[in-house]
Amino acid sequence: MNLTVKALIRKFISYLTVYILLIISFMLFVAVSGYYLFIFDWPEDVPRIAMHGFLCAGLNALAIGIYVVAEKWKDKS
Repeated sequence: MNLTVKALIRKFISYLTVYILLIISFMLFVAVSGYYLFIFDWPEDVPRIAMHGFLCAGLNALAIGIYVVAEKWKDKS
């Protein structure tokens, strides 16, 4: 298997990008979940609870989306 240096560098950058995305996804998921479960003091009024609930769900969905993209990219390369 003869790969040029350019192809090897491109493959290395692809793997590095995938694993950086996986780490970012994991860190975002753990940070958001941990903050809202252990640190955040939930307010008394319903609109603010709903706003923070949607924010928590949206950020966790973003983390899962980043994970899915990284896994598909990893399978492709």
